[in-house]
Amino acid sequence: MTAALLTAALEYSRRGMSIIPIGRDKKPLVKWASYQTRRAGEPQLRTWFARGDVTGEAVILGPVSGNLYCRDFDDHATYSAWCDERQL
Repeated sequence: MTAALLTAALEYSRRGMSIIPIGRDKKPLVKWASYQTRRAGEPQLRTWFARGDVTGEAVILGPVSGNLYCRDFDDHATYSAWCDERQL
C-alpha cells in the first residue's frame, strides 16, 4: 500500500498540490503548518511515505495547492440538502 500511496502523492505533487501523509486515525503524521505555504519536494515525500505507519495522504487546500477547495459531506442526506438549497 505504501508504494501506491507514494505514487499517488508524487502525482498529486506534480499537479501542484501540497501533500502530507496521514495515519489510521486520519491525523497528520508530520507537522504540517509550513506546508500551507510551501509544497514538500520529492525527496521529502519519499521519506515520509517510506514510513510504516502511513495509511493515507491529505491534500492541503487553498493557495498552496493552486486554490484547490472542496466540500466534505458526511452523509448523502446532507449533500442532497445542500444541492436542493442551490437548485443543483
